[in-house]
Amino acid sequence: MRRRVILGLLGLAVGGCGRGEAPAVDQSAWAPAQAPRAAAGHDGGLERFVRAGVQERTVFEAGAEIRQLGFMLDGEDPWALRFRALWEDGTWSDWTEVEVTYSEGEMHVARALLAEPALRVEIDAGGGLREGHVELHERVVVDPGATLTRDLPRVVWAPSIAALAPAELVIGRDAWGAREPSKVCGSVVAPYRMSVHHTAAPSDDGGDAAARMRQMQAFHIDTNNWCDIGYHFVVSQGGEIYQGRSDERRPGAHVGGQNAGNVGVSFIGNFQEQEPGEAQLDAGARIMGWVEQTYDIPWERESVRGHREWPGQSTNCPGDNLLAQLDELMARADRPPEYDVTFAASWLEGAEDVVSGGSSAGVPDMFVGGVASAEFVMTNATALGLQGVTWGTSFGAEYLTARDHRVETDWPEGDRATWSLNDANDAEENPSPGELGADAGWVMYAFGEGESKRIWVEFEATRYSFGEADAGLKGWVGRIDGVYGEQDGWDDEVEQNRVAGGEPLRAEARVDVFARDAWLFEGPDAQDTEGWVACGGAESSVAGGVFRAPSGCVRAPEWTSLDADAWDTLVFEVWNTTGRAQIELEFGAGAARTSALVTVGASEREQLLVLPMSELDAWAGEIDALTLRTSAASGFEVGAIWAQRSDTQETSTPRVEYAGQTPAPLRDMGRVDGGDGGGGNGGGGGGGEGSPEGEPITTQGCACATPGAPSRLPVAPAWAALVCFGVFVARRRR
Repeated sequence: MRRRVILGLLGLAVGGCGRGEAPAVDQSAWAPAQAPRAAAGHDGGLERFVRAGVQERTVFEAGAEIRQLGFMLDGEDPWALRFRALWEDGTWSDWTEVEVTYSEGEMHVARALLAEPALRVEIDAGGGLREGHVELHERVVVDPGATLTRDLPRVVWAPSIAALAPAELVIGRDAWGAREPSKVCGSVVAPYRMSVHHTAAPSDDGGDAAARMRQMQAFHIDTNNWCDIGYHFVVSQGGEIYQGRSDERRPGAHVGGQNAGNVGVSFIGNFQEQEPGEAQLDAGARIMGWVEQTYDIPWERESVRGHREWPGQSTNCPGDNLLAQLDELMARADRPPEYDVTFAASWLEGAEDVVSGGSSAGVPDMFVGGVASAEFVMTNATALGLQGVTWGTSFGAEYLTARDHRVETDWPEGDRATWSLNDANDAEENPSPGELGADAGWVMYAFGEGESKRIWVEFEATRYSFGEADAGLKGWVGRIDGVYGEQDGWDDEVEQNRVAGGEPLRAEARVDVFARDAWLFEGPDAQDTEGWVACGGAESSVAGGVFRAPSGCVRAPEWTSLDADAWDTLVFEVWNTTGRAQIELEFGAGAARTSALVTVGASEREQLLVLPMSELDAWAGEIDALTLRTSAASGFEVGAIWAQRSDTQETSTPRVEYAGQTPAPLRDMGRVDGGDGGGGNGGGGGGGEGSPEGEPITTQGCACATPGAPSRLPVAPAWAALVCFGVFVARRRR
């Protein structure tokens, strides 16, 4: 018997991976399995022999002799794969390992080169494979000494070798990790036709479409002896478009005898058995439309065909189910779809509409020191995936500090409620938790059909903002590949917008930050009284930064909180143009109230009234109630109220400067009976509430009560008449 020799069975692993030892085979007890014979040429030569870990077929024969086997394998142990050949004289070879030429994770490529013709081959998968496909050749088509794909250099992006298809449409060769061919693939020819394929094997993305691309490139180079991957473009099941060959003007290797000027677009999957998804169909239509428009390909079925529709082909490709969609693919490419995408920003927990009047009505409110959470959300309601999504965000960092954030997805539920961390949370390009600044850009990766993603942020309110600037949030979509962008900022114009409705994808969420111990009354609306009200419900308003209450009695909002141990002074910016008047200041915590009096002189300009509150025994702890009454005929007019500390010259808001004027003398009137004294935060009279005839009237510098009515504002002592407060001319605002 002639000596049988099998070449090229090196059993090599890639990148230092060890080769699994093959299980022993009892050849004497083994008999060829009675399985269907597979003819070479089916679906381009690839025939499945393992499905879902179960070996389906073990015996293969070609219409002619067999000299080479090529394997596309998925699983943990391709090195356990064995085969034997039936020679022309009727004898079988020994069981022999295949040569694994490429291995990455669970994706592998292998081959076997025979020194002489075989009539059949029999395969034992060895139990380590999940999927296995084999291709039979009548001759050795590869050079056994040629460099394997795994040893070729990686493609490095450079303008001279960049794909002609735009980066916003396709994932480039450098991005998916292509190997640089050792030879140029044909001459440049202007494309004039197009072919649609399915890969058949692999039949899915394998969880990593880029790795699938590397596996297919290795199979086409190492077992088919092609200069590179055979297709010009490959469409994943997730809707990504990959650049195959680096130049679609050079011929591919996808339709035997029909490659010149023929752009090959292949869909990952076996569409003889599967149905293509909407995301994959739409992505395929996008690249087909680009090829049509770029090269002016006649948009008719004579020029755009499935693989098997070209003369001389013996294949099922692109599968019955994809071929049935070819007219629809062409229609989609001719009329690009509109995308149903929304973008929103909103406040969540911790921000509530506390101030319900004026310009703050309906706007969430926070107080300095408070913590609240917010979200930016984009929803893809389109029946296809979106790629290359980026966002931008901005917030008033002078007023808000981001304490924490995370990027989340509602996939696969798509309910905008079941949130979990997304891969973008760990993207190097995105801000790290605790390091989110006023302006940020975000890589959000791909969105599946029906998927929403959000950036959840926790903020602390650090500065009183109302009336000064918008302390809210702004967010926008910077880019969606082939659909939207570029939008580099909130006010930036969008260059491309295929989103339904055509509106820019941007949103804002306002918030008003108030202080519990400072009020500047600088809101734009007449009702922007920042919670201060006239006693008894009398009309009050704001104009030109001045709060006016004609009743002469006002009380602070119920959320007032003054730390008397931290602030030893209160400052009032007041107006009094009708003669010397007295102001009664009533303050306290809970039901306890204390009253003090101060005299203010007449002036045509605003005056700063600096009150040394620490001189009063009751000024201690938290002060949550504050009521002011005046004897001035014009009622109460105040432009600002704040607290300050005399030793450090700090103020309760950085929006005002420390008032260094000489403090005004205070007269301690002691405890006020009746809890709130009839005019505190809990309601009650005073200042025109119920009995205006009982209020003192200032005439010619003398405070007099109406006859027969008791006065709570006694006549000032003689020394007070000599004091003129607030000669300070201009408002001390920062």
